[in-house]
Amino acid sequence: MRSACSGCGSTAAGSALFIFYVSAGHIRSVTLRAVLAAAVVLLSSAPMEIAASTVDAPWYLLLALFWAVLWRPRTRTGMAVAAVVGFVAAASTSLAIVFAPLLAVRVFALRRARDQAVTAGWLAGCLVQLPVIAEAAASGQSRLVGGQAPALGRGDPLGDALRFYLHDVVLRSVGWHLSWWLESRTTADWATLIVGVALAVVLGAIMVRQPGTRPFVAVALLTGLVLTVVPVFLTPWAAVVPVTLHYEVEARYSALPVFLIEAALIVGADHALRRRRGPGPRPGTVRRPALAVTALVAFLAVSWVADFRYAGMRSVPAAHPWPPVAAEWRHDCEVSRTGAISAEVPHGYTTILCDRLRF
Repeated sequence: MRSACSGCGSTAAGSALFIFYVSAGHIRSVTLRAVLAAAVVLLSSAPMEIAASTVDAPWYLLLALFWAVLWRPRTRTGMAVAAVVGFVAAASTSLAIVFAPLLAVRVFALRRARDQAVTAGWLAGCLVQLPVIAEAAASGQSRLVGGQAPALGRGDPLGDALRFYLHDVVLRSVGWHLSWWLESRTTADWATLIVGVALAVVLGAIMVRQPGTRPFVAVALLTGLVLTVVPVFLTPWAAVVPVTLHYEVEARYSALPVFLIEAALIVGADHALRRRRGPGPRPGTVRRPALAVTALVAFLAVSWVADFRYAGMRSVPAAHPWPPVAAEWRHDCEVSRTGAISAEVPHGYTTILCDRLRF
């Protein structure tokens, strides 16, 4: 368990440092870039699922991949790092394929080959994934062909995916505990409406008053929406299983979109600071940009303090008793005549090939 947490923590910290560095082209303020990096480590939904599980570390890599796609490194070292991030992220999770349209825009906008290091790394990672995806589809195990999928949630997968985005991304973007407090005072729908309207007003004001932020905010919000809807559409039961204060199925799907909403707010705050012109304020007055930045940092800090180290479904000691599970699988593989074993999963059983396991 310690090694699992250590591996995931290293990935989160490395992604945070990478994002701090490469976001300089969009966020000039070092303080706000530090806040953005902190948003990776203190992501509100992380303790629910991805923070204590190495197998879910690729979700931190997707955060880094987004910024790598927007980055234009000037040195060979930078290009090499971008290529490595693209490769590792794509080779770690097949969901990285969703970045294809964004990378296609990059290829169209930047015609020189030296600007496509991250694209090359991403493509190489996708090629690593291709045989695995094809094999899973051929064996009926892939979710692309309905494998491992119970009937639960099959009625309206697209509508359920959109509702998942509203209830589990938009509402939770203000922080896990704060969103639950708001929901307890109203209802899930009213709480979502309140947060959604507040975000729409703030982000709308940013886009109207700051033309330079429009491309980033639009890309961030659209990417977050797509990165939520696609996996939930393929995993429809994630949207219909009841969510509680300590349990949310597929909470990892909300990691990137929540982070990108916070990133859009931080970029807006940074551009507000850039617009300061003229002589200093009169005695006893405070510039509105500075006040807005202070309010944003205070809001994020309060949310992070409330959510830090809470007991989610993967952060409790008994969440994953891996030693006895691994011992059982090892024994089953030793006596298996087919070279495969059957393992219990939340919605039934799945087949695991013994030669894929490393004990």
